Amino acid sequence: MVFRDGIYDLIKECRIESDWDEHGYQTHLRAEVKTEAGKSYSVTGRVMSLIPLRNRRTTPDGAELQTRITEGMTEYRCGDLVGYGLSEYLDQIIDGQPNGKAAGY
Repeated sequence: MVFRDGIYDLIKECRIESDWDEHGYQTHLRAEVKTEAGKSYSVTGRVMSLIPLRNRRTTPDGAELQTRITEGMTEYRCGDLVGYGLSEYLDQIIDGQPNGKAAGY
């Protein structure tokens, strides 16, 4: 949601694109947001530092699954506003690559 002028405006549409480094970690992101009130926003993010985490598990049928979780301290910009927070990506690793990167987002 977007909080502006004391009012919550729910997001009805959002498109996010990411840039990746040579190791498959996010470096930048761009989001185009549309709200229920008809407002549009462009948000950019620059990852300042990143912690990669992994979760490995075996399914009941014996398949090994690996999820990569990346927590990126990110500087966000929207118009003249600047804020800081996390960009968190969760990807299943398939054939050694994060599947979100292969999807082009």
